[in-house]
Amino acid sequence: KNCFREATPDTIKTLTDGGFGPYPSYALSIGSTDVSWIVLDLGQVYDSIFAVAVYGIGHSGTAGKYYLIFDDDTTDGWGEKADSVSMNEDYFYFENLNASARFVRIELSAISGMGIGYCREISVFKKN
Repeated sequence: KNCFREATPDTIKTLTDGGFGPYPSYALSIGSTDVSWIVLDLGQVYDSIFAVAVYGIGHSGTAGKYYLIFDDDTTDGWGEKADSVSMNEDYFYFENLNASARFVRIELSAISGMGIGYCREISVFKKN
């Protein structure tokens, strides 16, 4: 299911459309906002989520760790952070998760200075 970023109605792009175009689908400036995460709504609860991959990652400054959080709804707060990775390529992935969730939250712990973080595509995989 597509996950839309905030944009004007005529320019909405998706994070999960399979496109790796020349421009990021999502970007945030850690230095100018408290928002350091994105949430994917999968549309329904899926069992056996095995892996999450984030492609086309880039940032200015030094990035901290990325965390992954799963939840069935967003009304009672978020669950525990499931995993963390350091990004040292233009992609990263979480694997061997065995999670059940409708919402997948990817959180960046920090970017030094007035950093900007972005990505082009996010994929969520489940076992058959």
